[in-house]
Amino acid sequence: MEDKEKLRKIIKDTRLQKNIARDKISELLKLKGIKYAESSLSRYENGITESIKAEVLKGISEILGLNVVEMYKLAGLLSEKEDDVRILGLTKREKAQRQKFLEDNAVFFFNDENVSEEDKDKLMLALNNAYFRSKEIKRDKKNKK
Repeated sequence: MEDKEKLRKIIKDTRLQKNIARDKISELLKLKGIKYAESSLSRYENGITESIKAEVLKGISEILGLNVVEMYKLAGLLSEKEDDVRILGLTKREKAQRQKFLEDNAVFFFNDENVSEEDKDKLMLALNNAYFRSKEIKRDKKNKK
């Protein structure tokens, strides 16, 4: 089963299991400031509409109690290695900067055979957090001026 098909099935099955009507989902999304009609959800669940916006998927996932990162991966919004939702908010230029930052800082560890895969994953998480923290600091400095 294709990931996007699997995603549609998870959303529909979970919604039905929790006995939540499509119009209720639409109503709850509206309370979150997200416009998404009941008919749009119907078309998505039934495979008539291929894609779903990240903000809509996030809202639906939160309403249904689904893991947002896993749903993003199934939708093709994140790769298996990218498990940080903050990546979606980056511009093309910022994504390139982030990639260069990660590559420049991780290269020494990834070429070392003595470093375990678990440690490499932890390093990537730490570097990712460092990148986003530096962006926050830069933004805060800019806002103070």
